Amino acid sequence: MRTLLIMVLGLTMSACTNTGTTRTTISVLEDVTESNFLTCPSHELLVPKLGLQSDMWASARFRYSTITGINYNHRKELFIEKQMALLGNELERKKKVTDFLSEMKTVLTKDKTTNPYKHSSIWEPLIKELIVLQKDTSFTTELYVFSDLQENALWFSVYKKSDLKTLKMTPKKIVDLFLYKASAITKGTKHLKVIVVYQPKDIQEDMAFKHMVNLYTTLFEHLQISIEFTANI
Repeated sequence: MRTLLIMVLGLTMSACTNTGTTRTTISVLEDVTESNFLTCPSHELLVPKLGLQSDMWASARFRYSTITGINYNHRKELFIEKQMALLGNELERKKKVTDFLSEMKTVLTKDKTTNPYKHSSIWEPLIKELIVLQKDTSFTTELYVFSDLQENALWFSVYKKSDLKTLKMTPKKIVDLFLYKASAITKGTKHLKVIVVYQPKDIQEDMAFKHMVNLYTTLFEHLQISIEFTANI
């Protein structure tokens, strides 16, 4: 009898320990300076990344912000706390998850056509978001950047012939400039991954994007943060 009781208690403690321990953050930065990007963030593609469909007791955080011609844009954050299955109410939990995902869909589908900017300030908003995401190492985090990476800041712009020439001829100068803007980043963040999502429409866009891919690859090697580039997710 004593042995059976110990086994039951052991299984109960194991269930309480292992259920609902997943902690996932999905962050999205969406470039809205152009209305004709072929790939945009969607509720259907991002929801599976949070893991709530396979484990509704898990903890999940969703962050969203637009990328425009300025460095400061409003950010929206949604959060659902983890819960132990043996101590929770299944119906109540399902409703919490449903409400969380419904609000996430509202954020992603909100009309953004009022943006007045033609070009994007990308690097500094990206760095600001990385600094926030680095702080909580208990979460597995993916940052999705939906952008062509065509930077248009006062300190560097691909639309200035002189800046673009420097990027092509002496890229180290531009790398140093970008890294200076990223000096507050903590190097070697293992729980964090950046995914740049962009699909060029023609050869000209493809060449322009490749220049920035090469730059970003070098930058993130210095920052020791994982980055990948894809046309879709």
